Amino acid sequence: MNKEFNAFSRRRILILGFLALLGLLLLGYRLIDEQLGAGESYREKVTEQSVRRIRIPARRGKILSSDMKILADVAPYCNLVLYLDEMRRPGRRTMAYIEDTARDMAGLLGRENTLRENDIREHLLRRPGLPLTLFRSLSVREMARVTEKMGKYKGVAIEVDSERVYPGGSSAAHLIGYVRPDDSSRADDRTEFSSNYYIPDQVGRAGIERVCDRIGPDEPGTLRGLRGYPGYSLVQVNNFGFVYQTIINEIEPRHGNNVVLTLDSRAQELAEELLRDRRGAFVLLDAENADVLAMV
Repeated sequence: MNKEFNAFSRRRILILGFLALLGLLLLGYRLIDEQLGAGESYREKVTEQSVRRIRIPARRGKILSSDMKILADVAPYCNLVLYLDEMRRPGRRTMAYIEDTARDMAGLLGRENTLRENDIREHLLRRPGLPLTLFRSLSVREMARVTEKMGKYKGVAIEVDSERVYPGGSSAAHLIGYVRPDDSSRADDRTEFSSNYYIPDQVGRAGIERVCDRIGPDEPGTLRGLRGYPGYSLVQVNNFGFVYQTIINEIEPRHGNNVVLTLDSRAQELAEELLRDRRGAFVLLDAENADVLAMV
């Protein structure tokens, strides 16, 4: 009886062992197949996930009067920015280093440090691949001070930005209109760029700024109005979203075209002066072609 039981037990153990070995062989085969067959596909997907396009807005075109006086322009200015990916430190020292650097820069420039820990965390969460602006519109003296001390700090840089300006102040403001930053969540090209790396355009919201914002088909190389078409840089980021390799430094944007109005700046100024303290309307037309020379 014992012999029969021992023989049965051995057969059962052999069968279980064979099944277990068969399972391991199938698992090994599946792993090899995944590595050799689908490995390249997975690598491509990982690469695609780590490559990002940083949007570079085009420079907005000018608006001029018929006598070539600039009514709307783009003025450059310099910002002090922090590249947080270059400011990382071991352990939990990164936040302290960023805060210390911001405090030192504020003391150097004699400005109030408004950067808070929540601002840093929000930027690290949403836009880690883009610089964090610490101070805007540096004066020449401030730039000299920063340039002198900048080498002692990691991640501190001066970058050029621009803003829409109207040299004539409120003159012809009702005709020229105004611009506002585009909403990246609703922008036409939002699907081409990650929202974390999207730098929006200034978009016309009223007047000539709006009417001539885009002219012609919405395709690069066509008449492009005041706004133009953006460029981009291609970068590779790590799992935290920090840029660690630049693949394409910059594809130049196609800047916006200038727009020349029929307005005569001297006639416009005179019309505004005549109606300064009066209620009413003033329209001056060219008798030959009905061009609007002044409108108040």
